[in-house]
Amino acid sequence: MKTFAELFKKYRLRAEFETFAAFGDALSEKSYFYEESIFSHWQKGTRVPSDRQLLLTMIAIFVEKEAVKTMPEANEFLASAGQGYLTENEINQFQLLKQSVFQVPNAVADFTGREKIIAALQKEKINGKTLLIHGQAGVGKTTLAIKLGYILRHQFPDGVLWYRMETSKLKDIMISIARLLGEELPKSNDTQVTASFIRSVLARKKVLLLFDNVDKESNLHLLLPHGSSSAFIILSRQKDLYLPTDVTFIFLESFSEDEVLNLFKKIFDKTYIKQKEKTLLSLGSLVGNLPLAVHALASQLKQSGMSPEVLLEQGKKESHSLYALSYENKNLYLALNISYKNLSEKAQAVFLSLGVFEGKDFSLGAISYMNGMTTEKARIILDELHNASLIETSLNNKFRIHPMVKKFISEKLTSPYLLVLTKISASAFIIFTLYWISYQFTLSTNNFARHMFGSTYFVIALWGSIWGVKIANKWGGVKSIMGKAILFFSLGLFAQAFGQVTYSYYDNVLHMQIPYPTLGDIGYFGTIPLFIFAVILLGKAAGIKWERNLFVKHSISLAALFLFLSLGYYLLLQQYIFDWSNPLKIFLDFAYPLGDGIYTYLALLIYIELKKSKNNIMKSKVMLFFIALLIFFLSDYVFIYQANSGTWHVGQINDLMYLAAYVLMTFAILRLNSGLSKIVHN
Repeated sequence: MKTFAELFKKYRLRAEFETFAAFGDALSEKSYFYEESIFSHWQKGTRVPSDRQLLLTMIAIFVEKEAVKTMPEANEFLASAGQGYLTENEINQFQLLKQSVFQVPNAVADFTGREKIIAALQKEKINGKTLLIHGQAGVGKTTLAIKLGYILRHQFPDGVLWYRMETSKLKDIMISIARLLGEELPKSNDTQVTASFIRSVLARKKVLLLFDNVDKESNLHLLLPHGSSSAFIILSRQKDLYLPTDVTFIFLESFSEDEVLNLFKKIFDKTYIKQKEKTLLSLGSLVGNLPLAVHALASQLKQSGMSPEVLLEQGKKESHSLYALSYENKNLYLALNISYKNLSEKAQAVFLSLGVFEGKDFSLGAISYMNGMTTEKARIILDELHNASLIETSLNNKFRIHPMVKKFISEKLTSPYLLVLTKISASAFIIFTLYWISYQFTLSTNNFARHMFGSTYFVIALWGSIWGVKIANKWGGVKSIMGKAILFFSLGLFAQAFGQVTYSYYDNVLHMQIPYPTLGDIGYFGTIPLFIFAVILLGKAAGIKWERNLFVKHSISLAALFLFLSLGYYLLLQQYIFDWSNPLKIFLDFAYPLGDGIYTYLALLIYIELKKSKNNIMKSKVMLFFIALLIFFLSDYVFIYQANSGTWHVGQINDLMYLAAYVLMTFAILRLNSGLSKIVHN
């Protein structure tokens, strides 16, 4: 800690008091009169002022001169004179001071209960302590921690920081702590070195850190012990975390009946509570008196105007279908399911679209953009979800969802047969590929095998399109951007299946050697606008803004596309014969590569943009779509090239390429749920 002499000189010069006389004049305006020699003693360190009011006046002068800008600076100056930190009343006197960092989500308006815990923590200083608040999901750990953050903030003048461990990496958290506390991290990639530095920073500052959703893989132990001035509040469903320090355990249980009634009293008047007390207690009992579940039901009563009796009856019916559910907390699921079913259709679609964020905070603008609605309409929908206790307000004017709500969305979106579907698709691809390999050694004699292959592998595209439509409906269908994106990808696969069936007819029934162009090209070429629109929607769902600046920024990629297309057209034109009696063929020959190139390029742009974001969960999913679309591009080009050179034959390499494209697109569509499925199984 710096001495008073050092700080006095620092802030005097920063305030541009070049002489002691100038500083004395400023003090005299505040009715304090001193000889200049006193100031000299202060700066030399031979004397230190002990009058607290004088010190507060000096701080006020430094604040006015913008020499002292933050609360930690004011506290450091006061403490260097042995006067401790500013009191709450004194803090209010310095409105020009920037408050210390306070990163805690908005306080819950209807907070109730946990009075004994709060009173005990207020009574004893928690500086230097590590608190572990543990209990089952939905028991109110996060809500209590938010309340504590607000109540205890004045004990930690250097800041109150909040981190969600399920959406943040420890390395990023340490970088954030250093930046917010004005410290420069050592230039080392060693996590142990960085953690040691952060511990040293916390040891000399008064910071309250709250870590939400901590598990055994969080490695939070690297930041412990943290000294005697800062404090940790850790929230977890697990009690047996590795924490190498003295830990105060706080176990949260479900509400008592009195606490359940108190929660309802926060929302309804006394008359209502008195009339409906028995039914309200039954509602609480139905969901195990779990705070989050009770709050969701209370919010549902208030928002819908439904009577408690009707809601109780609905809850009882719902509970009968939960016995076989693989959900770790059926009480919470019951409350969430009731709230979800009572939403408007559009609100349900928007709610399910939150699965894209996989638990990360989201903004009003993001919801508006990715669901294709006005900001005002999006605000109304989010208000509906917030009033139903399905989303919560978070930091920086954003929203968040509870981990169990994230899991609820995942179960709604994920097909229970997803793993089976993936295995079936992979097995079918392997069987078709092995079959294709088997007849390569007898091409000249085994025409039946080639025609059989070319006539049947369309089932992969049909399979993918059918399940794609089902998955799109789970995302809200045409009511959500993601639902529409999946739907158009699925229609593209269906168009391919139509094209394959039609080509098989021309090949096997009409015996056309190269059935091109034919009716089947309605399906093949129709795939292009479907895929282009699907990719645009996928980009919107991933947060990409299709603006002119995006294409200007990626002009090199655009130039590479034109170069690639130019090379392809050059190779095509080497042996190309312009048959003007068949203008449709000429159009398709040149339009296929261009259309394919457009949707492939757009998918590549999405991936490049997402790659810049370390934590965007859509990155790997978009990559698979890009690879599938690239294979479609190459397949169409190879077909056109072989068709014009007279070397195309059914059941050869080009058909195998299309098969690969169908399977990859099917996997890409299924993968839009596979990440969510993994969350459920974990």
